[in-house]
This record gives sequence, structure tokens and C-alpha cells, in this order.
Amino acid sequence: MDDERDSHTSKRVMPLICGECDGGPVVQLQQGGRILIRCEACGARLFSYYLDPQRREDEGEPPAESDPLFVRQVERELLRQVGQPAQALYEYLRRFMSRYGYAPTLREMQREMRWRSVNTVRYHLERLESAGLIERDYATARGIRLVLAA
Repeated sequence: MDDERDSHTSKRVMPLICGECDGGPVVQLQQGGRILIRCEACGARLFSYYLDPQRREDEGEPPAESDPLFVRQVERELLRQVGQPAQALYEYLRRFMSRYGYAPTLREMQREMRWRSVNTVRYHLERLESAGLIERDYATARGIRLVLAA
């Protein structure tokens, strides 16, 4: 039973407002025995702790320096929930958005991935969205946001 809990990885949006930027979304990331609550808009660490009371007593709060590594670990675990094509699309989105600051168009994604149809792009974007890796704003062009990217 403990092995199942230790391998559990999740991301959950919480109905909170960040005290640093008065925005959000605020998310709870959990992997194994650690929980991190942070604002996705400004990246502020709001709360972090170990689930194991003994570890909390011995080590206190997890070090803030380890937060980016922890977030990347959660991201990798969530990526394992989607297929290889969706993983490749996600990595392309990360590279593109870090370089340009905005998301590529569906056609740009189709060309980059060498897929025959834009519907294939939509399908894999839906997989990434259901895994909690991206959020989409269907009312705007290029309305994709990487949830866990720092």
C-alpha cells in the first residue's frame, strides 16, 4: 500500500489566490511523500512539506532550492501518462515557447511534427491537457499555456 502512495504523482488546481501576485492559478503538486503548493503565474512557493510526520520532524520543510527539480520530476511523471507522440509535441512546445514567449499555431505544430492533419495535433493536445501538462484557451489564437514550465 505504501509503495502505491510513494509512486503517486499528481497536480491539482486549488481555489486559492496567490498572496504574492494576487493571481493564480495556485496548484498543488504531489509526488511520493512531498507536496508543493505554488502559484503558476508568478512561480511563488506558497507551502511545501513532507507527508511523513517523522521526516517533517527530522528535516523540517523541504529546501526551496529543490523546488525546480521537484516540479520537473512531477512533469516527467505526468508525461509518462501520455504516448510518445504527445511527449514529443510537449517537448516541442517547451522549446518553442521558451524561445519565442508564445505558443505555436496548430499548423506550425503539424509541420514540425510532420503529421498529416491538424486533427492529429488537436488529439495530442487533448491528451496533454487531460494529463494536466497544458491549459488551453480556446477563445484565443495560440491559447496554450505550459502548466509546469518554469
